[in-house]
Amino acid sequence: MAAGLVNGNIELYNKEGDEYKHIATLEGHLNPVSSVAFHCDGKQIASGSEDKRIGIWDIEKHKNITMLKGHSSSVWSVSWSPDGNQIASGSWDNSIGIWHNQNQQKIKGGVVQFLN
Repeated sequence: MAAGLVNGNIELYNKEGDEYKHIATLEGHLNPVSSVAFHCDGKQIASGSEDKRIGIWDIEKHKNITMLKGHSSSVWSVSWSPDGNQIASGSWDNSIGIWHNQNQQKIKGGVVQFLN
């Protein structure tokens, strides 16, 4: 289980019997974490933060793989595609970013702008 915190950290827990045991703290975001999502293989998570970045994390090594940049405002939502090859991010900048997981690059044409 993963929980994003207001201090910018992500806390990881494992269930052991009836208890949840803290296993790691992931540090790297500069502002509150608003969204976390597990990859379909359970080995990575994506996180969205008010620091305008999407974090990709290796759960087994408890470390950051990369921080994706491209939004001009807080990232409030992240989600993996069912096959785990792309990440979608939603932001207060009224856009949705679509990112390649393999090369951590925004897909060309993969940002949809919504007009108010």
